[in-house]
Amino acid sequence: GWNCPCVAIREVVGFPFRHVTPRGKWAWRLRHTKWLWFALYMGVIGVFLFPPNEWSVAYVGLFTGVVILPYFASMLLSPWIGNRGYCRYLCPYGATFGLLNKVGFYRVDYQRSTCTDCGTCTQVCDMGIPVLELGKAKGRIDVADCMGCGRCVTECPSGSLAFRDARDLLAPRRRDRQWLRAWATGALPRSRWQMLAFAALLALVVGASWTLHEAVGTNLELTASLWGSLCLAP
Repeated sequence: GWNCPCVAIREVVGFPFRHVTPRGKWAWRLRHTKWLWFALYMGVIGVFLFPPNEWSVAYVGLFTGVVILPYFASMLLSPWIGNRGYCRYLCPYGATFGLLNKVGFYRVDYQRSTCTDCGTCTQVCDMGIPVLELGKAKGRIDVADCMGCGRCVTECPSGSLAFRDARDLLAPRRRDRQWLRAWATGALPRSRWQMLAFAALLALVVGASWTLHEAVGTNLELTASLWGSLCLAP
């Protein structure tokens, strides 16, 4: 939610349509469709375990098309499905990170004693997560669909939601609504240099990725290189 360039593009294109995000029981149940794309993604990983051939290269190309075409096509549907329709129902990478969230430390904690049941958290969630309902039932929001954007945390008028993640093990503190707003707006002294350091790191990673892409070449060359490395490994 904070680092994905695809999400950044969708935020720009679909920002005016955030309020039309489909909600309700059926919209929430349909989130499972993304696991089909996740299965195709796992197939791509499996391809690299075997010597490259025409079939494996064709499969990688097919997967690329299946991912890219719906990604851009779904932008045209933003006035009806909101700005995160692809992320909710089709994105294999979002499903991957969602699984990592489930086995990791990340979650959004819910404090029942201060909640006023206003439902703002559910209404501002671009992923259509029933935040209030899950909070009441479990005391936290830890579903694979949460992207950690923080809208529910910052928009909660009673400050009843807060992030919890690995940072709490290193420096225990309550990163609540007030703390998150202060960090995001640059009010905290260290937040500005942290943002600059992150931007520099992101630029470095993008540059390194481009260099690697130029060195690897086509899909066939990539699979051949990986297979050759596996065969030569002791």
